[in-house]
Amino acid sequence: MPYHKCKCGLLLFWLLLHALPTWHHHAAAAPTEAHKLDQDVVQLRTRIAKEPGNPLLHLELATTLHKLNHLKPDGGRRISEAETAYRAALKSLGQQKSALYINVQGNLGALLLGGNQPEAAVAELQQALALAQQQDQPLHQYAGILFNLGKALTTVGNLSEAEDTYALAAAAAYGHDFGSYSKALAAKRSIEKAAAEQAAQVATAARQHFGKLQKLAFLKDAQLPQVTGSAEVQNLKQQDWIQRTDAVELVWLHFALFNYHHRSQ
Repeated sequence: MPYHKCKCGLLLFWLLLHALPTWHHHAAAAPTEAHKLDQDVVQLRTRIAKEPGNPLLHLELATTLHKLNHLKPDGGRRISEAETAYRAALKSLGQQKSALYINVQGNLGALLLGGNQPEAAVAELQQALALAQQQDQPLHQYAGILFNLGKALTTVGNLSEAEDTYALAAAAAYGHDFGSYSKALAAKRSIEKAAAEQAAQVATAARQHFGKLQKLAFLKDAQLPQVTGSAEVQNLKQQDWIQRTDAVELVWLHFALFNYHHRSQ
C-alpha cells in the first residue's frame, strides 16, 4: 500500500518495534559483554592512577563507561565519571585540537545529552563543530555530531534551529553516513519535496541492495513512492555508504518518507 493509504500510526510503530533491538534484547545479550566492560573499568582506573597524564587511557575509560551505560543503565551514576574522563582526555589533547579532539568533544556532548543535560550538550557539540569549521574539516565526518546537536536543540526547545541542524546533518551525511542521513530526516518535522525525492531514491537503492534480507521483510507493506532517475538509483546502489550500512538504518528512512507523505496530504 502507498504511504498515504497505510494505517498511519500502527504501521510506523510496528516498523520500528520489529526492526530495532529493544532494551530487553540488550539485557539478554549484554551480561557477558557488560561484565567484561566492568572489569575493563577497574583495570583502567588502576592504569590511570599510574599514568594520569595519558589522554588515551582517560579516553578509553570514558568510552568504556559510556558504552557500559548504554548496555546496562544504572540510573546515570556512571555518567559523572565518564564526563570527568572525557574532560581529562580533552585537557591533555587541548594543544593539538585535532580531529580526535573534535570527536572526543562530540562524544562528551552525546554523553551529556543521554544524561539529561541538554544545555551542556548543546555547548559541547557547538564547540566541536565550530572547531571543525575553523580547521576546514570535511563536515561529513561530523554528521553524527550535527544530528546529536539537532536532538539537543530539540530537547531544550529551540525547534527552528533544530530543524536547520537536522537539514545540515542530512546534507552532510548524504553519500557518506547512511545512519546519520536517515535519522536526521526522520527527526525533522517537515521535509522539502527535493529532499523527499532524494530520500526515495536512496531508499529504493538500499532496498534493492539488501534484496530479500529477512529482517527487512516487513517493509514489503510500506511501498515507496515511484522515483525518477533510475540511473541515479543504480549508481546509489553501488555506493559504499549504502553497502556498508546496517540494513536496520533503512527503517528510519522509511519513517521520514512516511512523515513526508502523511503531512503533505
